[in-house]
Parts: sequence; structure tokens; C-alpha cells
Amino acid sequence: DAPMPPVRQGSITAETLAAGARISQDDSAMDFIANATGAIYAKSWTPQLQKLFAGQQTPQGMLSSVQSDYASQVGN
Repeated sequence: DAPMPPVRQGSITAETLAAGARISQDDSAMDFIANATGAIYAKSWTPQLQKLFAGQQTPQGMLSSVQSDYASQVGN
């Protein structure tokens, strides 16, 4: 219930707050990726994020790939 401080429209802070509101609305937050298993962090999250930022992967493709890697490693 705390009031939101004013932020400049179009700023990184405004974009971050908007993204946080969207995540909350979609109920789709996830844990910090460094809390993943060592293999998933090193062999899935890191290369998939690099591909995403290089324009070689889509957000949905990245998440699907990481989920598949996770399921193959832990069986769920």
C-alpha cells in the first residue's frame, strides 16, 4: 500500500515498474536464475540469454529451451 514515487515517463525506472506490474498481473515471476542448478545455469540459462540478446533467440524460445533442459536434467 506504499505510494509510488513519481518517475519520468520513458525512463528505465518507468519501464521496470511497468514490467513488474505485468509480471504481477500474469502471475509469472520466477526465482533468481543463479539459483538454478550449476549445469542449467552454465549450459542453458547463460547461452540462451546470450542468444536472446544477440537476436538469435526469441523470449519464448529461450524459455522453452531452458525448460526442456531443466526437465531433462531433473526429470520434471
